[in-house]
Order: sequence, then structure tokens, then C-alpha cells
Amino acid sequence: MRLGDDKVFVDRVLAAVRVRQPAEVAVAWGDYVPAAKPSRAHRADGSLTVTCRKRTTDYSVELRPRPLHGADVPRLLALKQAAGTARLLVLAEAISQGQADQLSKGGVEFMDAAGNVHLRLPGLAWLTTGLRSKGTPRAPDRARLFRTAGLKLLFLFLGDISRTGLPPSRRYLNRPYRDMVAAADIAFGSVSTLMRELDANGYLIPAPDADADSETAALAGRRLDRVSELAERWVRAYGDVLRPKLVLARYRAADPQWWRTATLDRAQGLWGGEVAAAKQTGYLKPEVVTIYRLGNMAPWLLGHRLTSDPAGPVEVLDAFWRDTDMREGDCVLPLLTYADLLASDAERNIEAARVLYEAKLRASVEAG
Repeated sequence: MRLGDDKVFVDRVLAAVRVRQPAEVAVAWGDYVPAAKPSRAHRADGSLTVTCRKRTTDYSVELRPRPLHGADVPRLLALKQAAGTARLLVLAEAISQGQADQLSKGGVEFMDAAGNVHLRLPGLAWLTTGLRSKGTPRAPDRARLFRTAGLKLLFLFLGDISRTGLPPSRRYLNRPYRDMVAAADIAFGSVSTLMRELDANGYLIPAPDADADSETAALAGRRLDRVSELAERWVRAYGDVLRPKLVLARYRAADPQWWRTATLDRAQGLWGGEVAAAKQTGYLKPEVVTIYRLGNMAPWLLGHRLTSDPAGPVEVLDAFWRDTDMREGDCVLPLLTYADLLASDAERNIEAARVLYEAKLRASVEAG
């Protein structure tokens, strides 16, 4: 958003909140002050002061000028944890009851355009949830980077960041376009266009020798910028745009715990979703089994006595990448596990996603 748009959005949220401001308590709202444009290190979008009972509270503000997505909640909880005693205030277009419960439990204060509020001010604990916005929800991210081809390519770049021990020269961002084309299974022309858009949107730091005659020298030093923001947008768009296209079939097993003794060959497929989260963190008890198919799985499915059921708790998705090394053991990379959890809209997966983010993603994503 442009700064002017930010101000309009903040004013609209504050107007909705003022309507429900407790009559017996005088709350004065300061002006929203936008922060300098963030670069590599995460900074809040701006700041806001709120005065209650003659005492002022200073907030760092995170703007979400759209309905809050499941992917936002673990990220916001992590930001609050990193902020320590500093006050974090989230302004969003709409916040669901489940999201409000999670944010409140984690100490994240919020307001939205429907008038939902969670504020802890001197002498005032203000919590209003369950209100629905009458405004029109914002459309999904339509940037080319976050459509099908862009999501496939970005998965290579973002996934590589969390691959322990992978030398920079083997990261797809630093490899020739032909390698990206083969691994992402997209057209060469799409790669060229998407790389230009990545650069134009400020997500790409060119190599120091970008003008060198040698292609190797020009590629070797490329890096992603604003990785945390890019990953957050990728996770949201993956659940909205790409994932629904990947579902091949659903099944049911007689024993809900059948997956515990099942072995997946890397040429066949990889565990994703809740099972991958359980294996990668030990935190979750899976209710839905997700498998990404890399090869012919028909004999394997038959051997484990899985029967077709459109409403079954076992889902098989088509793997959208072609590099079988893009994995963690017999599971998909943690970034994709995280996206699966948040795409499910299941409340039990929100905390699991937060645990996974802290254990597997935060260090690499927020260092970029």
C-alpha cells in the first residue's frame, strides 16, 4: 500500500472502533505515524499512541488491509514474542473469532474494520470479538509472482533457504534459468518475466558482479531481500491459488493410525501437512494425512488398503516441483508443511504452525 492508502485504512479502522468505544472511559487516539520503508530487517509498518486515564501507551503497528489469513496468525505471534515487553497492535480488515482467540491468548492486541477490538490500556481491558465487517473483502494477491508459475518458482528459492548445508552455488536463485525451468516445471519465458518482477518489486539483490561477462559470476551472488515478507505472501497465495489445483484424490483407511507404520519411498511421494508437522516437531497428533505424489502411487495405496472417499481424511496432492532433493527426510520441506497447516483452516493447526515456524523457519526466513 502507498502511505496515503495506509492512512485511509487506519482512519477507517479507528472510526469503526470509536463507534464501540466504552462511553464511561475517555480514550484518545493519536495520529498514525508510518515507519520508514523496511529493507532486510523487519520493521513495524508504523506507530500509534493511545491515551487512557491520562496515561499514554505506545504501539508498534502491523497493518493487514485485508481479511486476516491463517498464515498471519503464527507470524504475528512470533513478532509479539520477539518484541518482548514492547506493545504490538494489529490493524486488519477483518479478524475471525478463532483468530481473535489465538491472538488474544498470545498477547497480541488488535482492531479491525468491523469494530472487533482487543486492547489492554491503563484501567481498561477492552475485548470485543465476533463482529462481521460490512465491507467488501479484498481480492487475493494478483501479482504475477503469486500466481501458479510464480508460486512454483518462489518455492525453489524460499525452500532452498531452509535446506541445511546447501552451498550458495547450489541454490536455485544462483543457478541458470534452465535449471529453474526443469525443477519448477514452468516455461523459460515465465522464468525470465518472473525474475524481472522479483527485481522490480524489491525482492532481489543482484550479484556484485552482475555485469560480468561470465554467467557464473553474474549468478553466484544473487540474494533475496525482504524474505520474511516474501515468504508470508507465498504461504497465503499457495493456499488460495496453487494448492486447490493439486488435489488428486482423497481416501480413507480402516485404521486412522495406519500412516505410523507406512514407509514412503522418495521416488513415490513425501508426507506433507499434519503428518509432516508431527514428524518435524513432534507436536501434533494428525487427523488428516497429506501425501505429495512424486511417482506412481497406485500400488502403494492399494497395498495400504486405502479406499477412495471424496470426504476421506487422506489427501493425495500432485507434487509441483521436480527436484526430489527438495525434501526433509521423507517429508516435504518445512515451508510447505507450514503452508499446508495454515491452508487447512483447522484451529488445532494454528499452534502447530507457530511451533514449526519457531523450530524450522524463523532463523532462516528472518535472517534474509
